Amino acid sequence: MNTLTTSTPKWKKINGNEYTLNKWDMSYDLLALEEYLNEMLALGWCPVRIRWGSQFTFVPCAPGEYICRTAMTVAKNGSYNKKGAAELSELLLADGASLVEQRNTLGSQTGIVALRPTSLGAFEINSDLDSQIKEHTARKKYHEELGAVFFVLAMAYLPIAISLNMYGFLGFFFSFLVVALYYWRPTRKYGKILGELLAKRDIFEA
Repeated sequence: MNTLTTSTPKWKKINGNEYTLNKWDMSYDLLALEEYLNEMLALGWCPVRIRWGSQFTFVPCAPGEYICRTAMTVAKNGSYNKKGAAELSELLLADGASLVEQRNTLGSQTGIVALRPTSLGAFEINSDLDSQIKEHTARKKYHEELGAVFFVLAMAYLPIAISLNMYGFLGFFFSFLVVALYYWRPTRKYGKILGELLAKRDIFEA
């Protein structure tokens, strides 16, 4: 059993040795997800399952026993890259990592969540600079395009609501606008990281 008493989460459900909670702000944000899971691992909680992208199930572990890393698994058109995810999963498993199970994603599974024992040393899925640039470019593009889809939907309902004086359509406008902003959340963060990586590459190539 985990002996840490500080920063203990407020569990939604405890079933035997499994502890479950919801973190809605983790959905669709791989970087925030990775940071959060590493914080939990440092406290002695190992993720074993993620449902709907926001419900997490943990079991106790030794604090710092594992390192968590994530990788984007979407194709260029924004759909789930099943083949690419399978190939990457095989490489990670061969490297001593394990994958956190993801259920009920309804097509929203945007990444692989991998754990590897700290005893095996440093763990990076994308270790070289070009791979890191490619990864963060894909993450930033994914969020930009997903947010843009819902922004367009929001703007499509606005003139309808104004011209027909139907306030019900304003509800759709604000709903889609909120969703667009939700998906746009990580773009600034990924843009900053991408800028730093590109600047580093320019220094190496100079």
